[in-house]
Amino acid sequence: MTKRLRVIGLALAGTMLLAVPVSHLLWGAPPVGNKQLICHIGDTAATGKVLEISKHAIPAHCAHHPGDYTNLPAGTVKGADCAALVPPAIRVCAAAP
Repeated sequence: MTKRLRVIGLALAGTMLLAVPVSHLLWGAPPVGNKQLICHIGDTAATGKVLEISKHAIPAHCAHHPGDYTNLPAGTVKGADCAALVPPAIRVCAAAP
């Protein structure tokens, strides 16, 4: 009986070692082309940082941050300060009426 349990345990361990990387490939982060840079405005309009989020996550992000912007100038990098870039940008989230 103990030999059978050992074999079952090894089979389960092998399955888990294979399942984790495969599941990450199938359901992991979206491909690079599915992400978008946005200017995330902080509590005051004077602060803002460039974030890179999935295009599919934009509606959920907008539910909590209605003042964020997209269409940032070329050369904008993730993590940069973007409060000064806001005027030429386009609002990605519109505040609910």
